[in-house]
Amino acid sequence: MDEFDVDAVLEQALDRLALLAEVTTALGSTLDADAGLRRVCRIMVPQLADWCAVDQRSMAAPRGTSAAS
Repeated sequence: MDEFDVDAVLEQALDRLALLAEVTTALGSTLDADAGLRRVCRIMVPQLADWCAVDQRSMAAPRGTSAAS
């Protein structure tokens, strides 16, 4: 592994840690699960995907869907 490969791997690892920190902050900044999931979708869409949908289910009944594009 040459110096360029090490730099690329390190940059990718730092990007993943930054994304994890941002998602953690979004989830921890509210007690409202729906708002937290909407925030996570808004963070994840531009970085990992074209769209995001979260289907919320409980033992009693489905709660709904959060989505972002």
